[in-house]
Amino acid sequence: RRVWLVHPSTELPLDTRVELVVEPGLESGAGPERGDENRVAVEFHTFPELTFLGIRCSSVDGRELVLAAGTASAGECNPMTGVGLAFSAPVLPSEIKSHFEIEPDLAGGRTDYDPWANYRDYSWLEQPHERGRVYTQWLPERLNAAESYRVRVPDPASGPKDEFGRMLASPVDFAFATSHRPPAYTLVHPTAVLEQGVDSEVPLYVTNLERYTLDYRSLTRAGARAGLVQTRELPPIEDVQHGVPIGVREMLGGESGAVFARLATQPSLPQSRWQEPLFAAVTPYQLHVKLGHFNSLVWVTELATGAAVRAAAVSVYVDRLSNLAADVPPLATATTDANGVAEFAGTRELDPALELIGYGCAQRQEDCPRLFVRVDGASGLALLPLDYRFAVDTYRTSNFTVFEQTQPQFGHLHAWGTTAQGVYRASDTMDWKVYVRDQSNESLVAAPTGPYLLEIVDPAGQVVHTVPDAALSKFGALSGEYAIPASAAVGWYEFRLTASFGPSAELVVRFPPRVLVSDFTPSPFSVRTALNGDLFEAGQEVAVETRA
Repeated sequence: RRVWLVHPSTELPLDTRVELVVEPGLESGAGPERGDENRVAVEFHTFPELTFLGIRCSSVDGRELVLAAGTASAGECNPMTGVGLAFSAPVLPSEIKSHFEIEPDLAGGRTDYDPWANYRDYSWLEQPHERGRVYTQWLPERLNAAESYRVRVPDPASGPKDEFGRMLASPVDFAFATSHRPPAYTLVHPTAVLEQGVDSEVPLYVTNLERYTLDYRSLTRAGARAGLVQTRELPPIEDVQHGVPIGVREMLGGESGAVFARLATQPSLPQSRWQEPLFAAVTPYQLHVKLGHFNSLVWVTELATGAAVRAAAVSVYVDRLSNLAADVPPLATATTDANGVAEFAGTRELDPALELIGYGCAQRQEDCPRLFVRVDGASGLALLPLDYRFAVDTYRTSNFTVFEQTQPQFGHLHAWGTTAQGVYRASDTMDWKVYVRDQSNESLVAAPTGPYLLEIVDPAGQVVHTVPDAALSKFGALSGEYAIPASAAVGWYEFRLTASFGPSAELVVRFPPRVLVSDFTPSPFSVRTALNGDLFEAGQEVAVETRA
């Protein structure tokens, strides 16, 4: 017998520690040999009598409250956090729904809505009970702010029952209160682009705040301004979240441009220390930027009509969101054509080490240097920081078919190679050749001549052959031979090509070919390929015949 189902011969006492002890002499179903164990197999506590313990919730200042039945109130519950009914034994949600009276009604007086509709019964009996454990069923709705509540069970004989079918010993009539909602705000759009000439605004949603203050700087065609402050008094609306305008257009004086702002409130909230700052732009233009390795494109259209914007001046420069300078020397300039498209340099020239387009630096995100694309047209200004706020995930938008592969300069090197035969035996000589090519926007091109480090790595991960400071031939290749020792390990040998040139001297590692060294001799065979000519031109048909 491998499983024992044990139950007491008499009912165990309530709220008592119980041990199930295995003693010597236990006989299994596998044979007559008796066990010699002497240990506690299971330890648990029995449940106490079913009792309503009170209300469990949190205060506005974050303290956990247990408002015990029959005692003076220890505080008010925060209406924005959960409120639950606490018991000494597990009670299912359906029992609370059917037998507890809660005033005011959780449904808010509605007859077409059941707040318990999406609650399902679940058992608490899958783990042993521990003495003093409290079983809390959380109410399905947030409660009203600054409200007095009453919880009643007038007839405990009709319910609720715990999971063992036991009733409460006495009626329940318990009162508690909720506090006002804590002051709070939500900046739904810390990054915003507003169309110029349209009545729109960036909203700030506030609760029980007196005022908010924006410390900001702005950038328009007239130049950059720093050290600006805007304070707005809020209407005395109590315990209701409501939206108020940030006032981006006013901060820009009705012009197109961009603002960077940090938000503070009264009362002061800890949230302001980690709240993402606001970056908002007012512009007549929509910008699409494709940042490539070899070249980049910007497409400028009018937000109002979708028409292409021609003859707009495009400049690319390095700045910080928290700086918004107007006099930064550009790294590249261009002018849009009749289709609203302008071409400028890629990251190979603008950011060869990829230090400006990452997702972080040693500072806060808004203080990290980034590439900015600015467009000045006849109707106004548009500014696009090339950072995470405006990045488009090409892999997701292409339904997981196209993904970006941003690399530093020389990060697109390709290497491949071949050996004189596919399988070698220890003590053979391996002749090898490795080709290296860089990549342009259209095709493969000549790679830097060197220096390269070529290594041959055996199946154990040991480097067995090294060619240091190797330079490519005029055909862009490296070649040589390796005498395989008689005691060499058998398995796959890997070629590893390393280059350390480039703007940041980062290693560029490629693994061109690999070859098998075995302890057997492959059968000799020959391969012959014949073509139907010696010289071919584009458009000609080539017949290839291969025999092995």
